[in-house]
Amino acid sequence: RVWHISQGDDEQRIDAAIQKTRTFFESLGLPTRLAAYQLDADDIDGLLKQLDAHRLTALGEHSNVTLDVSRQILEASL
Repeated sequence: RVWHISQGDDEQRIDAAIQKTRTFFESLGLPTRLAAYQLDADDIDGLLKQLDAHRLTALGEHSNVTLDVSRQILEASL
């Protein structure tokens, strides 16, 4: 709703929202890929340990973003 995306099926709208969000943050000079922060696949376990240490293991609006889902997101952000 934030980006007023109404065309396409759910997957297409999700992809469009991710792209618009990425473009927005990058327009502010905020990189959206882990490599821009000198992080790579070897750093993911450490990031997940920090999420766990801070009890950030059920993220998202419905608390359904588990550490496994967080791993998938981080891996996709390389």
